[in-house]
Amino acid sequence: LGNLDVAKLILPGDRIDILATFTVHAKGSDVTSKETFTILQNIQVVAVDKDIIQAGRDQSGKQQTSEGRLLTLALTPMEAEQLTHANIEASGEIAVVVRAHGDENVSPIPPVTATNMLQAPPPASPGAPVKNH
Repeated sequence: LGNLDVAKLILPGDRIDILATFTVHAKGSDVTSKETFTILQNIQVVAVDKDIIQAGRDQSGKQQTSEGRLLTLALTPMEAEQLTHANIEASGEIAVVVRAHGDENVSPIPPVTATNMLQAPPPASPGAPVKNH
């Protein structure tokens, strides 16, 4: 998975959501945009390990390395296929989000674009509970 700096905070047993950002072509046009989709929800982390990444050599010729994280996830075969395909199609633009403890809700989530992210949310209907963050 792409940049997993957040993986330093993830522990075995945590549950995560996985998001992928794709380049989407508008129908009948050469216009492209980026859209982010939640591709997997409520996935259990089985193990977290370090990954040493060889990043090449600096100007002095010294080998450069960086440390990343590897996540082992409990996935069904179909989820594994979805994640593998998303990693290829999204060119590694994959994000991991840690769920709040006890949050196991899985529901359809519409994709996010720069346009709809910046729009104001619809007003709450009368009598609807208000969610404070």
